[in-house]
Amino acid sequence: MKTSYKLHKIQRSLERRIAPKSSQQKYTYLLQYKKQYPNVYSISDTIKKLVNTEKSISRFGDGEFHLCLGQSINFQSFSPSLQKRLKEVLNSSNQECEIAIIEYVIEGMTPYTQEFWYENISFITKLFKKRQYHNARISRQLTQEQFLMLKTLWQNKDVIFITGKGSIFDINHELFDNIKSHVTIYGKSENAWDNYDALLMETIEESKKIENPLVICSLGPTATVLAYDLSTKHQIRALDLGHMTNIYDRVVYGKEKPEKLPNKL
Repeated sequence: MKTSYKLHKIQRSLERRIAPKSSQQKYTYLLQYKKQYPNVYSISDTIKKLVNTEKSISRFGDGEFHLCLGQSINFQSFSPSLQKRLKEVLNSSNQECEIAIIEYVIEGMTPYTQEFWYENISFITKLFKKRQYHNARISRQLTQEQFLMLKTLWQNKDVIFITGKGSIFDINHELFDNIKSHVTIYGKSENAWDNYDALLMETIEESKKIENPLVICSLGPTATVLAYDLSTKHQIRALDLGHMTNIYDRVVYGKEKPEKLPNKL
């Protein structure tokens, strides 16, 4: 009999209380799923694809996987409609938008990442129909040189920023000192998916005022779907780049990582 995800979570919770597994036991368990997880291009190859083409990108991290499996996350409550769209995007074969996921690297996992994969990997591997993805860490694990490569994407471009009200994403960051102009569209800082249709329409209307606009999204899982819809249905190039400005500050200036800042969107 197949175990439901909710029952699986209950079992894992009981296990933690009664007979917790050691890190080595979890490692051994995770190892058996390595061949079931899709191939993921390197961060470098993903950046090169964006720099050398006009492709858009939608990213899946642990939050998007949680929502695909039916769980809420800190700033986005579970929504069946969002779950459906995320699953659609995850397995899309559309050529306009590259789909990126986090790598499954068992060696050197932090306690958090090991626990995340231990609890979810058997269900996450069932989400995939495709076998090759780009790397979702293009906005999380970059060198300063790689940041500068990404920066060429918006050189002298008219940019539409989409982010949450009060977000830690900085539209006036030095990473964007080479753009031609910008406008900003704000979504909700929590449960941004609730206003998705209005957000999409506002972006489309704003893009009509600009010749060859570039959209840069930082709006959690909503940005994952938004970048996909803008590029595949409306021929507007969109980059889902998440915490990029904050990670740049961490790499270059040694500031706190996004998870330790008040608003994580």
